[in-house]
Amino acid sequence: MDPERWRQVERLLEAVQERPSDEWDAFLRDACVNDDALERETRSLLTAQQRLGDFLESSALDVTARALASEQLSHARNSTEALIGQTVSHYRIVEQLGAGGMGVVYTARDIRLQRFVALKFLSDDATRDSGALNRLQREARAISALNHPNICTIHDIGEHDGRFFIVMEHLDGETLRQRLSRGRLDPAPLLALGIEIADGLDAAHTAGIVHRDIKPGNVFITRGNHAKILDFGLAQSNSADRSEDPLTAAGLVWGTADYMSPEQAGGRPLDARADLFSLGIVLHEMATGARPVAGARAGVDVPPALGRLIGRCLEQDRERRIMRAADVRAELQRLTRDAESGAVVRSARSRRAGWTLLGAAVAALAAMAAGSMYPRPTPRLTETDTVVVADFTNATGEPVFDEMLRQGLAVQLRQSPFLRLASDRRIQQHLRLMGQPADTPLTPMLARELCERNGSEVVIDGSIARLGTRYVLGLQARHCATGAVIDDEQAQAATKEDVLDALSGLATRFRTRVGESLASVDRHSTPLAEATTSSLEALKAYSTGRKLNFSVGPAASAPLLERAVALDPEFAMAHASLGITYSNLGESVRSMESTTRAYQLRDRAGDRERFFIATMYDRQVTGNLERERQTLEAWAQTYPRDPDPHGLAAGFALTGTGQYRRAIDAAEKAISLDPDLAPAYPSLAFSHLYLDRLSDAEVTIQ
Repeated sequence: MDPERWRQVERLLEAVQERPSDEWDAFLRDACVNDDALERETRSLLTAQQRLGDFLESSALDVTARALASEQLSHARNSTEALIGQTVSHYRIVEQLGAGGMGVVYTARDIRLQRFVALKFLSDDATRDSGALNRLQREARAISALNHPNICTIHDIGEHDGRFFIVMEHLDGETLRQRLSRGRLDPAPLLALGIEIADGLDAAHTAGIVHRDIKPGNVFITRGNHAKILDFGLAQSNSADRSEDPLTAAGLVWGTADYMSPEQAGGRPLDARADLFSLGIVLHEMATGARPVAGARAGVDVPPALGRLIGRCLEQDRERRIMRAADVRAELQRLTRDAESGAVVRSARSRRAGWTLLGAAVAALAAMAAGSMYPRPTPRLTETDTVVVADFTNATGEPVFDEMLRQGLAVQLRQSPFLRLASDRRIQQHLRLMGQPADTPLTPMLARELCERNGSEVVIDGSIARLGTRYVLGLQARHCATGAVIDDEQAQAATKEDVLDALSGLATRFRTRVGESLASVDRHSTPLAEATTSSLEALKAYSTGRKLNFSVGPAASAPLLERAVALDPEFAMAHASLGITYSNLGESVRSMESTTRAYQLRDRAGDRERFFIATMYDRQVTGNLERERQTLEAWAQTYPRDPDPHGLAAGFALTGTGQYRRAIDAAEKAISLDPDLAPAYPSLAFSHLYLDRLSDAEVTIQ
């Protein structure tokens, strides 16, 4: 029997012995439905162990498996020890972190970016199997695209002396397995970590990736008490491209026996529900310190509401099992909200430290006693908070949604006088400071880092995926400093053409959830198809053109804006943007034509965009600077947190009419709202010059 077959039999034997003996026959039949030989081998070893009883301290299988494992580990150690101190590609290997069946992991220093990373060299068996190697490389590429705060990031892949390696994020902390060795978790960290694990799995499943080895050893807890899912080395990509081979052959069992779903133990085809079964076991272990007893829904230490959720995860029949990681996350969030409200507390007299429901009379006492146990309620946004919008995760495979959904959401949210979004120019500036190209995709992880860097409060990331013929959109808002979820919305669209309406609904619900009044939402909420265009292709061209304008320049953006108005001649904001672009390129006649057309179509835009279009019309076409100033005043009154009307007023509207002191006031107001609003500084400097305030002008220029 080859080593892999031994490991397969060993895992199945352990899984059988975890169950009561009266369940062995049924479990083996289910687990080995596609492999009669595996069932015979396992049954024979079970029989042998029962006959031997305590005669031997270890079974022959245990002795053989341990010998094989020891031999393989010794070989791996001898073949990789020499790597310490060497430079592989541009990674200098510092020390070995650990070794397992899939390979050896090292700490290394990235010489180029001056940061620590983790290098995982695959085992010799995986490297020798060219088919497995190709599949592992393909899965590494797929997983590297996830970029989720609760998934260990894959930075790079490579090959050294014929051995394949993966470069991963270097983490500081401990695994959940190490944490559980000190006992079960209190309710607050259990719920917080459970939410993050489910969130990471939801992102992977949305991208079509099944982990297949969820267990405490593959969940890392950082110093900041955030969860990171590790080791997608056994992951399976449920690609829509059926020409790709699955990661492993049918009937071959991968994973860890103690955490396998019945279908995984039997080598049957898997989907996301296999991970949810494993997650149920992990949640039980976090709550009680032990894995659940076979056949029981949950241990006696598990509070009833959490026990019901775990029971739904542990359904043997996956058709009756909870369907999505997002549903697990939502239920854990509901439990967290119950805890925050004081409805759920720990009782000193409860059975085995379980949770009980208490009356309102002790709610205040519970809140004080649970100060370190439960996270504080998430506050609503205030007038000083700023929001960063990340790119949407597009799992549909349809490029039309790239860029477009983020831009569409930004248009919707900018209709709000209550919210303030981090401007594209501010994002571009911080990307440059981070050494990132200006056109770098704003992944959820990168957006969260930007959110922290520029002092914003909330980061929003969205997703879109196919569910049969329908489209499912998700929107999640987090505090960028703590990672706490403040809103989590989903919507479905029956057709591609309905996606913009679904996105409008998500944006409206978000605005009310974070504190904007219903009256304000009703007054400033033009549906996206009316505020921009009903053409997805036109909105994509417009979105890409705007991004290129900020990252490359007007010459690069003009063709895309021209395509947007060709696809939808009534796209008002595309005409307005094209007018500005032509002006920046020195094409004044074409600028006037586009700006005039935008003004004629201004009713096909949101409130804020109508102010912008009217401003540009008077500045570019009529030259009526007094009316422009009046428009800008109305804009500033309606949107008091928007720096743009003040910045524009400080320019032509006031300096062009000799109102230099008012121009200084407008420029200073704009800069106070957005210190990165570059055009406000020359307006301020020129106004000082016109008033012979040379020292003030010099300070402004500096």
